[in-house]
Amino acid sequence: MGIVSKIRSAASKAAGSALGKVIGKYIPFLSPILSAISIVSMALTWLRKPDEPEFNFDTTAENIAKGVLLNKTAANGQIPVIYGTRKVGGTIVFLETSGTDNQYLYMAFVLGEGEIDDITSIFINDNQVTWSGDLADNTERTVNSSDSNYYKDGASLITVRPHFGADDQSACSTLSTLSSWTSNHRLRGIAYLSLRFEWNSDAFGSIPTVNAIVKGKNPYGFKSPAIFLIVLT
Repeated sequence: MGIVSKIRSAASKAAGSALGKVIGKYIPFLSPILSAISIVSMALTWLRKPDEPEFNFDTTAENIAKGVLLNKTAANGQIPVIYGTRKVGGTIVFLETSGTDNQYLYMAFVLGEGEIDDITSIFINDNQVTWSGDLADNTERTVNSSDSNYYKDGASLITVRPHFGADDQSACSTLSTLSSWTSNHRLRGIAYLSLRFEWNSDAFGSIPTVNAIVKGKNPYGFKSPAIFLIVLT
């Protein structure tokens, strides 16, 4: 039995599942984790898209072995504290699609406790993305035209807005285009990425994996190295 057939079978058994109703519409991006999630019958319309990719479930086991680079999906998972500079994964705390035929996937991806110092690079599906500018706090960036992985047909397939996790952090304007993400969704004190992916069968075969190189919290609380040196002397 093919994976699509298995999904359809699971969908019929999962009718009435609240979790399935919430995430069923994200099937093209969520296929690698469908074996752990109930999908309701309304999801079958998404399965009937012209391209029905077959995904290898072994990627989940491979990701588990990556430790801190793992992408998790949880509503009550632990939020790590990042010190120094390191490449990390994170936790998907929000997913929603929008647009014609659910063309866009929106994601809130928590990296760790804030406030962090910087995010220097972002990797999507293990590919380092070349952005249109520096990954500054609360600044929206798109993919640079030189990036052949995620800039296709004259357009950026990914939009990102980093949030460094300040205590007075405001709601993300990228996610606020959705009615479900309001001005109360500030995630204050949490460093995260807000991302928007545009569906493209050549670029995405499943829910994208995200990693970032993060300069973590300053244990002394100083934003300026010069101030830190003055105190030490």
